[in-house]
Amino acid sequence: MSKRHSSGRQATTGLPNPQNSPAQQYKFSSDELDNLVDSFIDLIIDDFIEKYRSGQLDIAELKRKEVSMLSK
Repeated sequence: MSKRHSSGRQATTGLPNPQNSPAQQYKFSSDELDNLVDSFIDLIIDDFIEKYRSGQLDIAELKRKEVSMLSK
C-alpha cells in the first residue's frame, strides 16, 4: 500500500514494483547519454563565454581558485 506525503512523494510499504521504480524512468542509451552530456557541457561553455564577454566574470577570483586547486 502507498500513501502520499505532503511533498507529493509516495511512501510505499513492501517491495516496490521494478517497472514502476524511478530508475526505470531514466534509462538512456549510450548515445543519448553522450548527447545529454555534450549538451550540458555546451550550456556551461556558452554561459561562461557570455559572462566573460559581458564583464560579469571575476577573472581574479577564477585565478585564485585555480591556484588553490593546483596547490592541493
